[in-house]
This record gives sequence, C-alpha cells and structure tokens, in this order.
Amino acid sequence: MNPLSKGILALRAGYAFLSLVRNPSKLDDVFVILDGLEKTQGGADIVEEFTKNPALASAFAARPKLAPLDLTALGRLPVGTLGRAFADEMVARKLDPADIQMRPDDGSDAAFVFRHLRETHDVWHTVTGFDVDVAGELGLQAFYLTQFRARLALIILAMGLLNTCFYAIEDRERRMDAIAHGWRLGRQTKGIFGFDWAAHWEMPLEEVRAKLGLAGDARRAEVADVSRAA
Repeated sequence: MNPLSKGILALRAGYAFLSLVRNPSKLDDVFVILDGLEKTQGGADIVEEFTKNPALASAFAARPKLAPLDLTALGRLPVGTLGRAFADEMVARKLDPADIQMRPDDGSDAAFVFRHLRETHDVWHTVTGFDVDVAGELGLQAFYLTQFRARLALIILAMGLLNTCFYAIEDRERRMDAIAHGWRLGRQTKGIFGFDWAAHWEMPLEEVRAKLGLAGDARRAEVADVSRAA
C-alpha cells in the first residue's frame, strides 16, 4: 500500500473513531476502522497468530461458515439450544446478519480469518452472555483481547472509555464491571476462534459453553420471549 493510501485510511479511521466516541452505535464507522486495520501489519499479525497455532489446523482445513443464516428456521429449534438462543436474541434486538459487511473471499487465510471473525461476532455475544449495548460490547471486546491480538478491541475499548467520560459517566460502573468480567471470562476460556457454530446449532447452549470452557457466571442478557409458529 502506497503512502497516500495509508494516509487516507488513517484519516478515515481517525474520523470514524471520533464519530464513535460521540455515538458508539454507528456500526458503519466500526467497519471503516476494521477495513483499515485488516490491511495493516496488525491485520497480518492476527492472521499469522492463528495460522501458526497447531490447534487451529483443522479449522483452516474446514473453514467453517455460518452463512446462509435462516433465523426463522433456527427459531424453530427447541428452547435452550444454541441456535434458538442466537435466533431469539437477534430477533429481540432487531439485528440482521445481512448488516455485517463481509470482505470478498479470495480463498486466502486472511479472507477466512476476517470473514470468520465478522460473521461470528453476534454468536460470541450469545455464548458469552454479553448484551449488544455499550457495556455489553465493551465486555465482549475485553474478552476478544484474551483470545488474540485484537487491536480493534483496544480501539473500541478506548472509544468506549472516552464516551463514558464525556457522555455517559452515570453508566461507568456497569461498563467497567462488564470489561472486568469479559477479561476474567476470556482468561479462563479456551480459544474459540474457528469453532464450527453451524454444526452445533441443535446442541444445548450450556453444553456448547461447557465444551468451550466458558464456565461460571455468564451474564445472560434478558431478551424478549420470541414465539414463532413451528
């Protein structure tokens, strides 16, 4: 990447960061920063970290995918299963998997790494128990930091702390509790990158959590009971 392109990326990322400090819910700004980071040495470091981990060899061979996601079908699974919990939370929170911006899949290790991280983000919310509000997102980012060299997680945490300082000081305790919980939970958990979530939709959520070593007090967010016709 030439110096001019790097400079443009840095300016766009800087503007997006400042925008997020004021309004942390602007998903498009997160993707601006993420797109830039994936093209830097930091992105290459993440790919290298995963590809050099012998425990992930099978994941890189199989390259599991979530797509296509059918929330209606997942919502028909028995209550308590991973797929049902994920679908209910997505519907209750009015989230659409299609809103996640994916990079083109050119068959490279980097394409798999970054696609997998993007498309499984909301499943990580489900299994860790963090909500999708600011406190929950900060908690999950702290969890990410224990799993790999997640520079974006540090950027989001910095943004979240600045937002707390200038715009939401009354929410400081809840946000800091979430960050501390995410760090502790991640430190006692196996690496969950590369897990084949789609192959475990029908497994009870608590069994999936146990399989991953997600022990203890997962902070399950209270979501509306979403009923659908079978």
